[in-house]
Amino acid sequence: MLFRDYASQDDRIVVINKCNAGYGAAMNDGLDMAKGEYIGIVESDDYILPEMYETLYETAKSREQIDIVKSNFKRFWGTGRSRKFEFVALSKKKAHYNTLLNPASDIGLLRANGLNQPGIYRKAFLSEHDIRFNESPGAAYQDNGFWFQIFAFANTAYFIDAALYFIRRDNPNSSVKNQGQAYAICLEYDHIRNTLKKKGAPHPNILEMCAVMRYVNYQWTIARIAPELRKEFIERFRDDFAQLAKTNELSRMFFTPSQWNELSWILRDPNEYYYALWFKREELDACRAKIRRLESDLAKADRKISDLRSCNSYKIGRAATFIPRAFKRAIKYTESYRISHTTTGQSASVPPSNIGSSQSYSTMIDSSTLPSLLKEWYEKNSGDTLDFDHPVTYNQKIQWLKLHDSTPIKTQLADKLLVRDWVARNIGDEHLIPLLGVWDSFDQIDFSSLPSSFVLKMNDSSGHNIVVENKGMLDIDSARLKFERWLTSSFTLQAGYEMHYKDIEPKIIAEKYLYEGKAGLTDYRLFCFDGEPFSIWVDIGSGTRNHKRDIYDLNWNLQPILVNYPNLSTQRERPAQLDTMISLARKLSKGFCHVRVDLYYVDGKIYFGEMTFTPQSGIGKWDPPEFNYLYGRMLNLPNHDPGDPA
Repeated sequence: MLFRDYASQDDRIVVINKCNAGYGAAMNDGLDMAKGEYIGIVESDDYILPEMYETLYETAKSREQIDIVKSNFKRFWGTGRSRKFEFVALSKKKAHYNTLLNPASDIGLLRANGLNQPGIYRKAFLSEHDIRFNESPGAAYQDNGFWFQIFAFANTAYFIDAALYFIRRDNPNSSVKNQGQAYAICLEYDHIRNTLKKKGAPHPNILEMCAVMRYVNYQWTIARIAPELRKEFIERFRDDFAQLAKTNELSRMFFTPSQWNELSWILRDPNEYYYALWFKREELDACRAKIRRLESDLAKADRKISDLRSCNSYKIGRAATFIPRAFKRAIKYTESYRISHTTTGQSASVPPSNIGSSQSYSTMIDSSTLPSLLKEWYEKNSGDTLDFDHPVTYNQKIQWLKLHDSTPIKTQLADKLLVRDWVARNIGDEHLIPLLGVWDSFDQIDFSSLPSSFVLKMNDSSGHNIVVENKGMLDIDSARLKFERWLTSSFTLQAGYEMHYKDIEPKIIAEKYLYEGKAGLTDYRLFCFDGEPFSIWVDIGSGTRNHKRDIYDLNWNLQPILVNYPNLSTQRERPAQLDTMISLARKLSKGFCHVRVDLYYVDGKIYFGEMTFTPQSGIGKWDPPEFNYLYGRMLNLPNHDPGDPA
């Protein structure tokens, strides 16, 4: 046996020969027998740089009593010359590197990568807090409990900004890809929670953070388990978090807004969540793959036609005019069915009761059920009642627009890729954020061709984006998981039946990263009615727990309104080009009864963000509520029946 041969040559090597009692038990045997000052772990599938432990230990000894020293690492797959590597940073924050950290007091360090192997751990510290692995059967996430205890109790830690450990990710027998033991992660987090309660971790919010990491790992588990297990697992997901809610262990402040919204959805209706995001996901992926193959075949046919015509300019011209041609098709289609473009006073020949009668809408939720579904969703999420025949408030009228005015032109303009042509034609392409790439799937992205900073986003939704300030710190696996879920999920259902998003062909796009300052990018959101700007909502920290909002009139007077978020701590100065921003919003909103035009103002230049036709999905929390009525009076609904005013 290879191990015995090594042990015979070096008395520091000890071979433990026993029946397999599971990963946790084996690791604990190693902890018990280890005699060194620090503990290190190398898995059998992986390898390390020769200098790894020397580097980690010298760092540990450069200061007294460092409990944890860890490095970045790389994932790899393949063999020989075909082997590929992927850098993984422990933390997305540069400030966490090459400085002494205190995990016990800085609970945010639990968001750092939880892999135990690229590190060393002071044995006396482990013994003092009785930190051990959960001895559950098999190899079933026991490393989670060890990692969580380490960061819950350690007073000192140090992160080295170098990749010293290499972890294999193509072993088919690895538990990461094992489709069995779907509920092992649930049992492991039950163990973590019970251990923390028993030992009394020092941070007062440790159980709330435990719930957040349970959520993250449950989401990862949904993605990896067999499709036939997902519905049942999501029900277990709901049950576990409903119990945590009863014991006040769910705190919104520790979740991101998207995490909190998705968790709320699971708690409210796990069946709806499953059917909206996960039902027949593999079939959808297969359909998308088939579509890509057909597109490839069509591209080959186009090349043959081009060769026959012997005209290279033909191909260039077709590519250059793709977006304008898509707009022309949408407009022709709209005119053929005489569906309102939301121009004030324009009538629709198709009555609202027949919104699903045209072929375009036949793939949508059945028109006879949409009103009841939308009404139920709105009343559940807003606490308000809804009468589609007599909407009064702004929120109520937004629901009316969802039902009666989800037109193809809105679909084109809600598409973050196709809208670029509309913007270029109406206000000039100098206001477009530079486009760096467009892809059908995450694995098509060549990150080596992208700059060090950029933004990845979906074109068919709102809030589905990742801001990459430093490419070297990007967690590729986490990003891939997010985009794979976004590519195959229905934003229409997530967003409260915003039907104009439904027929957008999903793409991943990359845009230039706009930097305004440490506080983040400022969104200037101009609410426009009947083609005229009315107010400016200034948002900072969108999509984060620090989201704040001020609302101004066109003369830059702060309005006494709160909608969903608190005011900024310091009032913003009037932008130097505010009048130009208002003029641009006026041009873009012309012809629509209501649209929100989002702009950025960076380094003296105005950039277009997006056009939003159903802001906040019409469930904003208005304080005071009188402004919900004021904005409702501003929103003049288009005629929805010939000769009959809305």
